[in-house]
Amino acid sequence: ERERKWTENVPETFSVGTQIENKFLLHFIQELSNELPEKCRMVFVYNKLEDQSLGDVAARMNISRKTAEAHLTKALRFIRLKLTNFLNLLVLVVFWMGN
Repeated sequence: ERERKWTENVPETFSVGTQIENKFLLHFIQELSNELPEKCRMVFVYNKLEDQSLGDVAARMNISRKTAEAHLTKALRFIRLKLTNFLNLLVLVVFWMGN
């Protein structure tokens, strides 16, 4: 169900190819977020994917705003690192296939 919500946010004005790429990326980010500790994942999902303010997320989870910020920072660092690693691997594969 959560995946459906995320992919529904892809604007229809994008080309079909762009929509497919965005849905793939959203699915990949969802899979990565599932590897996060529960509270980090929840803060990330509520704030970045469901577009709730950090203050609202903190109130919803009954934690301080600073704690929510710390969870979000941890989640973003983790996802950024995993995406970077994936893209680096993809570049290597494409380069290798071209030679």
